[in-house]
Amino acid sequence: MLVNHTTLVSEPDLARFVNALDVQLRRDFTPVWGRYLLPWVARSTEGLDSKAWQLHLWRESRDASEAGMMGHHTTRGADHIPIGHVFIESCLRYKEPWTRVASHEALEMAGDEWVNLDVARTLEDKTVELWPRELCDAVQGVGYAVNDVVLSDFVYPEYFIENSDGPYDHCRALSKPFSIHETGYSSILSIKNGHARRRDRYGAIYPEWRRDARPFARKNERWRSIV
Repeated sequence: MLVNHTTLVSEPDLARFVNALDVQLRRDFTPVWGRYLLPWVARSTEGLDSKAWQLHLWRESRDASEAGMMGHHTTRGADHIPIGHVFIESCLRYKEPWTRVASHEALEMAGDEWVNLDVARTLEDKTVELWPRELCDAVQGVGYAVNDVVLSDFVYPEYFIENSDGPYDHCRALSKPFSIHETGYSSILSIKNGHARRRDRYGAIYPEWRRDARPFARKNERWRSIV
């Protein structure tokens, strides 16, 4: 369910996005991940099922914890219902299509609705890395058009399988598993000799000024619960 809280996105533009997202989910995403969400527009959350997954479009971030973000997804309530947010002013400021950000958040909600899945790999020095199963972070900045609407690239299951043959993402931007596109990033927990350390890995041309703001941000509770 999408709820538009801003006049910066018109009803026709929102309708075009929802139609394109539905095509992306049915045609591109579901065949490889086996999951599907039905996107539809609600004028508000009043009177709706409290367990409905939600993606909200806001004019700007609502508090200091969201400052600098273009979008993020998390959960709410005792039932941990998935909920995502997109901030249109931030998208305009960073010259990022809001539709790609909204697609990014929708796909990541579909792939890891409770923001708590990680994939482990063991390096040659016996370091264990936990990679978050975020489906768009590694290819952030890469996208493709569906009916002239720009949507986000996303990784395939093969991305999380060491030595797999691929393909690793829908746009074929990656050449091996557990890699980062030059405009993407991932936050990885490394564990060695009983010590855990979180490190952010960025692509070669990921802008320095975006690293602190982290325009796309994930739920920090993931790391707090592990560490």
